[in-house]
Amino acid sequence: MADTSSLATLPDEVLFHILSFLDARNLSHVQLVCSQMRHCASDESLWKSLSAQDFAQGRGIGWLEKLKPVDKPWSRLYRQLARCKFLVIFSGDHGRAPVAMDALERDLKEHGLPHVAVMNGAQTQPTPDMLREYAAVMVSSDNAFMTDNHALGSLMAQYVDDGHGVVIGGFVACGCPITGRWADGYDPISPAQSSRTDQPYMEVVVPDHPVLANVRCLRGNPAGETPYSPGHATGNTTTIAEWEFRKEGEEMLHVKRTPLVVEKYGHNGRVVALNFTPTSSALPKDVISAHCGYDATTDGAQLMANALLYCALQPSNDKAMGTNALF
Repeated sequence: MADTSSLATLPDEVLFHILSFLDARNLSHVQLVCSQMRHCASDESLWKSLSAQDFAQGRGIGWLEKLKPVDKPWSRLYRQLARCKFLVIFSGDHGRAPVAMDALERDLKEHGLPHVAVMNGAQTQPTPDMLREYAAVMVSSDNAFMTDNHALGSLMAQYVDDGHGVVIGGFVACGCPITGRWADGYDPISPAQSSRTDQPYMEVVVPDHPVLANVRCLRGNPAGETPYSPGHATGNTTTIAEWEFRKEGEEMLHVKRTPLVVEKYGHNGRVVALNFTPTSSALPKDVISAHCGYDATTDGAQLMANALLYCALQPSNDKAMGTNALF
């Protein structure tokens, strides 16, 4: 006589309701019981709900839907997010760097990256073995050089060649660029000496781009000048957003724009540049000094987290031609 007390005898809709109370670990175990249980426990709505619960953290499922590759099932996305680790290589003034690094790590964790580490690039040079642990890496600077900008540039170029994602930010785009092989066509924004301006704000160019998910507003330093790179978007790129500067003249309003968020194509891994330093106005004045990159009441931290997630989750498209293509 059949065991009518078994869960497998219940209608699918009842099973779905029961399974909706399980966490990811137990739901995975249920998939091993039998074919019916595997079918029910593999339902995309269950894994979508778990993804929102465990990773969206108040940002809403729409945020993840924008960052999720179109053809990737929610169950696979959940497992990928659960094991994704991110690294930020940050170089800053020796005295101020620890406070800035702690704040950056905390901001990124609060905006969707539970497994992120920040290392001091001015003191430690990463190795290829170290980088293999991470799904994507951000290289950013607060007006300071890395331990070896040439070696780091070659290392990051190889990292992208191996199919990983890289986000370039801060003074790495201006004044303190990484060089080596990176200089051979990997930069989304041409390196240039830094400039400063009063309170620039973001103007969106590609509103539906995943990097801009839940990014509603970005403004520069609210209490002084904001450093930025005046460089242009290089070939085979797409400019996703721009900094806009407005200055009142004697007779007219002067408006200038420069790239803020740029994606580079043509490589095995994704490459995105963010043209602002990662230090926000929430830090003490003696820490940010003259290098505050964005107003903490706006979405700079979310933009950095999105860029890292995008570079990790989206498959590369090395044949894509950007809107700033040279040919």
